[in-house]
Amino acid sequence: RFDRVTGVQTCALPIYYFKKPAPKWFFNLALRRYPALAKAMANRHEMYNAQLKFVDEQERAGNCLVIAPGQPLPISRIESDPEKMQTVYQLGQQTAIQRLPDIISFLSH
Repeated sequence: RFDRVTGVQTCALPIYYFKKPAPKWFFNLALRRYPALAKAMANRHEMYNAQLKFVDEQERAGNCLVIAPGQPLPISRIESDPEKMQTVYQLGQQTAIQRLPDIISFLSH
């Protein structure tokens, strides 16, 4: 069991972005041969939002430190451009360096 967790947000979305439901008909049509998968895909926003809520609650309780970029990242989920990937890597590195005092303080308590 861990008492302190450091989380690193790696997606390009704002830190407290909440997903909206996708049209269920799309998944039912596209995955009609796999009804359980269609249901899971149609409800994935609920799981995502519940996880964000949990992380937020843990952060507010002092059990978790979230490290995230201060801006939406200029990259897509399926990016293949090495320059864009390097830019995002450098943004992450800068964010970690800026937050280093917070990280050390959080982990040393």
